[in-house]
Amino acid sequence: RYVGLASVLMGLSFPVTASVSRPGETALLVGMLALASLIVLRHRPNLVRLLRGEEPRVGATPSEPSPRS
Repeated sequence: RYVGLASVLMGLSFPVTASVSRPGETALLVGMLALASLIVLRHRPNLVRLLRGEEPRVGATPSEPSPRS
């Protein structure tokens, strides 16, 4: 239920999908790697909060702490 984590995982799947579905297309792979890098950089604060256990879950108010499981 963490949107930032889902976005990063989806972004990281781009280069993998590009290399499997279109092997040998270097320009596509480079583009997908650049896109994945931008997504990770953009979501870096979310990932830091997630590692600290401070990232709110979907539907939780920002002041409401996430339950640790």
